[in-house]
Amino acid sequence: MKYILWILFALAVTDAVPAPMPAVAEERQAEISEAAASAKAKLGDEVACAVDGMKMQLQADTPSAEYGGKVYYFCSEAERQTFLQQPERFVHK
Repeated sequence: MKYILWILFALAVTDAVPAPMPAVAEERQAEISEAAASAKAKLGDEVACAVDGMKMQLQADTPSAEYGGKVYYFCSEAERQTFLQQPERFVHK
């Protein structure tokens, strides 16, 4: 009898926990991506190089690239090219 009650209790608790809603999670991720893309830095803002993390002031000629809906900045064109070869190596989620 205790075993049956335990099973019924476990089922009740399991049913009380809401299941994740994948559609809502995907929708929220899209909102976050849009916010990141719209938060593009302005000239004079401090940005970090996506390859080596060096902080720098954004200038008109600062190399940049867009990946996954977000703009990334670089210290040099060589670092931009390195990023473009394997962007997922440098993008931290």
